[in-house]
Amino acid sequence: GADFFGCLPPAAETAAEAAKARGEFFMFWNLQRSHGTAALMCVSSGAFAEGTWRHLSYKRVVDSSLAVLGRTFGPQVRQLFRKSVVTD
Repeated sequence: GADFFGCLPPAAETAAEAAKARGEFFMFWNLQRSHGTAALMCVSSGAFAEGTWRHLSYKRVVDSSLAVLGRTFGPQVRQLFRKSVVTD
């Protein structure tokens, strides 16, 4: 399997929406090979990290990252999800 993969944001209606979402959980790392357990780590950056991410609740961060994975891999993402850690 891949050690990392990226996810594109959904199509934005305006340039402002696109700028706000830029950097929203855009890169995921598969930690299976390096840590020996099924785990993903994701990264946020840019305008999303500075202006939005830090103001979200723990649950909202997890739900938002799962939504990004769901857009790419389908609804089974939520069924496979077990545990989360959110850090800054």
